[in-house]
Amino acid sequence: MITGLQTRGNTVGLVAHPDSTSKVTQFFPWRGKRSQSKFDALQNTITLGSAVKKFQPDIIHSFSNILYLLPLLPSSLPKINR
Repeated sequence: MITGLQTRGNTVGLVAHPDSTSKVTQFFPWRGKRSQSKFDALQNTITLGSAVKKFQPDIIHSFSNILYLLPLLPSSLPKINR
């Protein structure tokens, strides 16, 4: 998916596990390791919000926990959650 987006001329930022080897323009590793942990879920929510603020994407395509998107829901930024 990332390669296809980049082939079409898109700049891709990725928030993912710290061990991810995907080649992207900007990489933001999840700080929380376990999504079942309330503290880790909070850390990941903050990580996603910070990544959006720094990267300023045109769209968010998220495969993560819907909870991580909650602070971003009021924004007009288009969001896709799978």
